[in-house]
Amino acid sequence: MELLDIKERLASLDSDKLIDVVKNYRQYGYNDEIRNYALVLLEERGITKTDLQLTGNLENANYDYISQVFSSFKRMSNLAFLFYGLIIIIKFILPHILKNPVDSIPFLSVLFILSIVAYLIFLILSFIYQSKFYNLAGDDYGSDGALVYLIVGMPFYIVMYFVFQAQMNEKVKTIT
Repeated sequence: MELLDIKERLASLDSDKLIDVVKNYRQYGYNDEIRNYALVLLEERGITKTDLQLTGNLENANYDYISQVFSSFKRMSNLAFLFYGLIIIIKFILPHILKNPVDSIPFLSVLFILSIVAYLIFLILSFIYQSKFYNLAGDDYGSDGALVYLIVGMPFYIVMYFVFQAQMNEKVKTIT
């Protein structure tokens, strides 16, 4: 949809709908330019930024906070994914590539153990952020989710990584 069409559609909205656009523009997929245009339209209708701020309609603080938690989850799960990949490489691929793995065993053993520890730390941190995310979103993730995440998530992390990222990304879009 063209910018001109969006602006014309915004101009036809009533003030309550424009306020909703200003507050939730990211959920609607709008950029700052569209939000600023909605602010201009509201200003023309006698509703200032200060009015919006005082009524809690200038920003969607809940969405912003949940987005930060989701971002932290993604960062931790990406690091867990990185160390998961490193574990797979060290355990299954490197021994077949190295000509003389016996010389490399002490180094690989230490690297393998450190990778497992780092993987577990980042897996747990990503779980903590995931639980926090679902609590903020109003979903009861509960201890069943934790158990599934830790038991299934460890051996099948490559699958769980993509499933959880996709589920949470969709959930962020529904936050009001």
